[in-house]
Amino acid sequence: MLKNPQLIGAYVGIVMIVFSLGLHAFKKRAPVYTDMAALIVSSVGTLTGIDLGYIILTSKKADLGPLSEHQLPILLGALAVVWLSVHTIGKPFHLLMTHKGIDSDNSNRHV
Repeated sequence: MLKNPQLIGAYVGIVMIVFSLGLHAFKKRAPVYTDMAALIVSSVGTLTGIDLGYIILTSKKADLGPLSEHQLPILLGALAVVWLSVHTIGKPFHLLMTHKGIDSDNSNRHV
Protein backbone atom coordinates (compact mmCIF):
# COMPACT_ATOMS: atom_id res chain seq x y z
CA MET A 1 0.00 0.00 0.00
CA LEU A 2 1.40 3.37 -0.97
CA LYS A 3 1.48 6.10 1.65
CA ASN A 4 0.15 8.84 -0.65
CA PRO A 5 -0.60 7.57 -4.18
CA GLN A 6 -2.08 10.88 -5.35
CA LEU A 7 1.05 12.86 -4.57
CA ILE A 8 3.35 10.20 -6.00
CA GLY A 9 1.16 10.04 -9.12
CA ALA A 10 1.36 13.80 -9.54
CA TYR A 11 5.17 13.65 -9.34
CA VAL A 12 5.27 10.79 -11.86
CA GLY A 13 2.96 12.81 -14.13
CA ILE A 14 5.24 15.84 -13.92
CA VAL A 15 8.23 13.68 -14.86
CA MET A 16 6.27 12.32 -17.84
CA ILE A 17 5.36 15.86 -18.90
CA VAL A 18 9.02 16.89 -18.83
CA PHE A 19 9.92 13.79 -20.86
CA SER A 20 7.07 14.51 -23.30
CA LEU A 21 8.12 18.14 -23.74
CA GLY A 22 11.68 17.02 -24.43
CA LEU A 23 10.40 14.51 -26.98
CA HIS A 24 8.25 17.20 -28.60
CA ALA A 25 11.26 19.51 -28.80
CA PHE A 26 13.38 16.73 -30.31
CA LYS A 27 10.69 15.96 -32.90
CA LYS A 28 10.11 19.72 -33.44
CA ARG A 29 6.40 19.45 -32.78
CA ALA A 30 4.11 21.65 -30.76
CA PRO A 31 2.90 19.98 -27.57
CA VAL A 32 -0.81 19.45 -26.99
CA TYR A 33 -1.55 20.82 -23.54
CA THR A 34 -4.62 18.67 -22.98
CA ASP A 35 -2.32 15.66 -23.34
CA MET A 36 -0.08 17.15 -20.66
CA ALA A 37 -3.01 17.45 -18.25
CA ALA A 38 -4.10 13.92 -19.12
CA LEU A 39 -0.64 12.63 -18.19
CA ILE A 40 -0.94 13.96 -14.64
CA VAL A 41 -4.55 12.84 -14.17
CA SER A 42 -3.84 9.40 -15.63
CA SER A 43 -0.72 8.81 -13.57
CA VAL A 44 -2.64 9.69 -10.41
CA GLY A 45 -5.45 7.37 -11.55
CA THR A 46 -3.03 4.53 -12.23
CA LEU A 47 -1.38 4.66 -8.82
CA THR A 48 -4.67 5.20 -6.99
CA GLY A 49 -6.25 2.24 -8.81
CA ILE A 50 -3.29 0.02 -7.98
CA ASP A 51 -3.46 1.11 -4.35
CA LEU A 52 -7.21 0.49 -4.13
CA GLY A 53 -6.82 -2.94 -5.71
CA TYR A 54 -4.07 -3.81 -3.25
CA ILE A 55 -6.20 -2.68 -0.30
CA ILE A 56 -9.18 -4.72 -1.49
CA LEU A 57 -7.07 -7.84 -2.07
CA THR A 58 -5.13 -7.74 1.19
CA SER A 59 -7.69 -6.44 3.70
CA LYS A 60 -9.70 -8.71 5.94
CA LYS A 61 -13.44 -8.69 5.39
CA ALA A 62 -13.99 -7.38 8.91
CA ASP A 63 -11.72 -4.38 8.18
CA LEU A 64 -13.74 -3.43 5.08
CA GLY A 65 -17.05 -3.26 6.93
CA PRO A 66 -20.05 -2.89 4.60
CA LEU A 67 -17.74 -2.80 1.57
CA SER A 68 -16.74 -6.42 2.16
CA GLU A 69 -19.81 -7.54 0.19
CA HIS A 70 -18.60 -5.56 -2.82
CA GLN A 71 -14.95 -6.62 -3.07
CA LEU A 72 -15.18 -7.97 -6.62
CA PRO A 73 -16.89 -4.90 -8.16
CA ILE A 74 -14.43 -2.60 -6.36
CA LEU A 75 -11.48 -4.66 -7.62
CA LEU A 76 -12.86 -4.67 -11.18
CA GLY A 77 -13.39 -0.91 -10.99
CA ALA A 78 -9.81 -0.40 -9.80
CA LEU A 79 -8.53 -2.57 -12.66
CA ALA A 80 -10.62 -0.59 -15.15
CA VAL A 81 -9.20 2.70 -13.85
CA VAL A 82 -5.64 1.36 -14.17
CA TRP A 83 -6.29 0.00 -17.67
CA LEU A 84 -7.82 3.23 -18.97
CA SER A 85 -5.19 5.38 -17.30
CA VAL A 86 -2.31 3.40 -18.79
CA HIS A 87 -3.98 3.59 -22.20
CA THR A 88 -4.40 7.35 -21.82
CA ILE A 89 -0.75 7.74 -20.80
CA GLY A 90 0.48 5.74 -23.79
CA LYS A 91 -1.66 7.44 -26.44
CA PRO A 92 0.22 10.78 -26.77
CA PHE A 93 3.60 9.02 -26.77
CA HIS A 94 2.41 6.53 -29.37
CA LEU A 95 1.10 9.28 -31.65
CA LEU A 96 4.34 11.20 -31.28
CA MET A 97 6.56 8.21 -31.93
CA THR A 98 4.57 7.02 -34.96
CA HIS A 99 4.58 10.52 -36.53
CA LYS A 100 0.80 10.78 -36.42
CA GLY A 101 0.86 13.88 -34.27
CA ILE A 102 -0.13 17.25 -35.73
CA ASP A 103 2.33 20.12 -35.82
CA SER A 104 1.22 23.61 -34.99
CA ASP A 105 1.44 24.50 -38.70
CA ASN A 106 -0.03 21.13 -39.85
CA SER A 107 2.85 20.73 -42.34
CA ASN A 108 3.71 17.21 -41.20
CA ARG A 109 0.17 15.96 -40.94
CA HIS A 110 -0.24 12.40 -42.17
CA VAL A 111 -3.60 11.30 -43.39
